[in-house]
Amino acid sequence: MAGRAVLAVLLTIGFYVLAIGLAVALLAVPYLEWTDLHRINLRITIFCLAGAAIILLSILPTFEHFRIPGEPASPRSHPRLFAELSAIARAVGEPLPEEVYLVQDVNAGVRQRGGVMGVGGRRVMLLGVPLMSILRISEFRAVLAHEFGHYRGGHTQLAPWIYKTREAIGRTLTHLSGHSAMLMWPFLQYGRMFLTITQDISRLQEFEADALAARVAGAKAFIGGLRGVYGASVAYAHYCRENTPVYADRLTPRPAPDEHFMRFLRLPRTGDLIRKAMAEELKHPELDAFDSHPPLAARIAALEKLPAGNDTSSEPLAASLLDPIAPANAAMPAEVPVAAPVAGALPWEDAGAGGEQFRWDDDVRRSFHILRGWTVGTLPDLAPSVGKVGGKIGTRWVADEEAARSGRAMLAGALGLAMVRAGWVVEAGASGRAVLRKDDAVVDPAGEIEQLVDGSIDAAAWRAKTTMMGIASLRLDALRRAA
Repeated sequence: MAGRAVLAVLLTIGFYVLAIGLAVALLAVPYLEWTDLHRINLRITIFCLAGAAIILLSILPTFEHFRIPGEPASPRSHPRLFAELSAIARAVGEPLPEEVYLVQDVNAGVRQRGGVMGVGGRRVMLLGVPLMSILRISEFRAVLAHEFGHYRGGHTQLAPWIYKTREAIGRTLTHLSGHSAMLMWPFLQYGRMFLTITQDISRLQEFEADALAARVAGAKAFIGGLRGVYGASVAYAHYCRENTPVYADRLTPRPAPDEHFMRFLRLPRTGDLIRKAMAEELKHPELDAFDSHPPLAARIAALEKLPAGNDTSSEPLAASLLDPIAPANAAMPAEVPVAAPVAGALPWEDAGAGGEQFRWDDDVRRSFHILRGWTVGTLPDLAPSVGKVGGKIGTRWVADEEAARSGRAMLAGALGLAMVRAGWVVEAGASGRAVLRKDDAVVDPAGEIEQLVDGSIDAAAWRAKTTMMGIASLRLDALRRAA
């Protein structure tokens, strides 16, 4: 560790020597031109003075203004949570942070507030309530033990040097990008070298912190925690894209991972998305040369060599540690259960027929403008235009199958949700699709919509059938349970 610390310090010093040396050289150009040649070229002088000023201002240390990130938590407000935090701190041999905040984030961590390059300041712990609504207590314990692990074995001495230097290099490149590509070049090359070398240090620190987490909570629990964090981050990225289409251009802020995000996590399509992303990540991990974390597959492979620990499948979620007296905007959403999940599964791994109503609700909210004013009885008039779309290419009519499938799925969701609101119960049918049951009556929403679209059932027969079942007057745009 001592060798790595020396290397980090030397690389940091090297960057500042490069920056100051280049700034001095730029300032020397107009000075020598004036003293030796007794003239001044205005363009060269402005270029050199501006470049030197940009470099020197970029490498000046920045002082972070700490803003309260969430609701403060204390042993008095959350005794069960602090009993767990104190046990984790004792297990890793580190003091409990002086400040703990409950935040709306799918992450958790310990950071240093104040101080200079890791010296001084105080520790602050941030606990993401949405993450606590996903992880079991042992998985949550392992995640926090990993964060504490960065304060052991010299990590606190190395991390600030590496982070602050990366930050200074990034600022310098950003500021010079609008001034001169020529002046950017040496910083770009040094930055690549610095990141490449320090990545090995950062990744080794991650493996060391992983091992500590496995010793505290068991390797199996920490693997579950890693999978939970990864899956939630994948889902949150898609949630942001779907709910803020212009976020990619940073025109709007990201939506908070609130109760709507928790519902999104339990959608069957979200479960499919996460499972595919995780399978791809584990099978074909992408090694980013500038990522400070090792690939998920490498971390899990290293953890599988360590003692697995106890079975945690029957444990409650970490959100159960939050006491009811917590502030309303930081407490776990009322719709998210705090009891133990179905055996051995994360929220998205249980998303099946029982979760269809969440997808239906999501579809109806998105398509409210199409469904407004329509009822179950009038579906025959709506289904053909929404579930069978297309256009002409020359003299041929060509169906847009993808849009048609989406339309049929949306109508099936609207039908299913309307019936759920009226007291029908969602079950898994023999085909694996969700069906609705009430007493002895069973309805397959997707199958019914297919028949309406292809004309297998006409409007009169549909109205007679739905009237007999008492569902003809149900609104397709209703989002509240019928009285």
